[in-house]
Amino acid sequence: MSRRDADLLLVAATLIWGVTFVVIKDALTTATPLAFLAVRFAVAAVVLTPFTPLAAPFTRAELVAGAVLAAVLGVGFATQAVGLVDTTPSRSALAAQPVGPPRPAARRGRDVPAHRPARRRAQSR
Repeated sequence: MSRRDADLLLVAATLIWGVTFVVIKDALTTATPLAFLAVRFAVAAVVLTPFTPLAAPFTRAELVAGAVLAAVLGVGFATQAVGLVDTTPSRSALAAQPVGPPRPAARRGRDVPAHRPARRRAQSR
C-alpha cells in the first residue's frame, strides 16, 4: 500500500468516525443511551461472532483481563452516550478525539519507539 493510499484510508476512517457522532445523537432521540448501547453491541456481536476464531477455553487470567477491559470500555461508551444526550455531536467528538482516528493522523511521523534494536553490523570476511 502506498503512502497516499494509507493517507486516504486514514481520512476515510476519520470521516466515518466523525459521522457516527451525528448518527448516534439522532438515534438517542428515540432511545435511552443504555438501551441504544445494548442494541448496538448486540447487533455487533451477532454480526461479528461468525468471523471470530476462538481458541481453546480461556485461562482465568484471560477472563479477568477481558472483564476489566469490558468494564472500562463499557463505562466509556455509556458515559459518552449519556453525555451526547445533552451536548452537540461536535463537542462530543472533540472530547473523544484523543482516542479516535484523528490522533494518529496528527502525530504521524513524530512517534519514536522507546527502544530501538541495535543494527546488525555487516560481518567482515
